[in-house]
Amino acid sequence: HHSAVSSISVSSADDLLVTCSPDSVLLWDTKKWERKRTLGASSYGAVHACFLPVGTSLATGFRDDTVWVWDATSFALVKKLSAPL
Repeated sequence: HHSAVSSISVSSADDLLVTCSPDSVLLWDTKKWERKRTLGASSYGAVHACFLPVGTSLATGFRDDTVWVWDATSFALVKKLSAPL
């Protein structure tokens, strides 16, 4: 991260950690404490990231009022949600 971390979340299996800052969303392997992946980010900056309590998904929220849902196993982007205008 090049700016302050705004949120941290641990997966239900305790094997992954996601950290979020306005400049990046990073996924960490908690067994090796190594960065596993950088998730895509909106040009508006990330404000929050968390693992969903049920299933294998994680969500990232951005300043442009969008939420991106990721598959926490494949790290594929599953859905982009937008707040109604």
